[in-house]
Amino acid sequence: MEANTDFVGCSICGAVNKNGNRYCHNCLSRLDPSGNLSMAEAVSLQASIAKKKRLRRLLKLAFYRLFSL
Repeated sequence: MEANTDFVGCSICGAVNKNGNRYCHNCLSRLDPSGNLSMAEAVSLQASIAKKKRLRRLLKLAFYRLFSL
């Protein structure tokens, strides 16, 4: 089965965009035309970015709770 490369991942925010787009639909940054991703790679990229954001948010809240006494 041939890999589907109809999507391009944004290097700034990680959003998945159609291959023909010049700019990211989420953050409006210019897309790199060489960053074609398969659908599985795009989903994996989005999941890893979401996990990092959740961890960062959790650590930030814990820090504020500890040091805002």
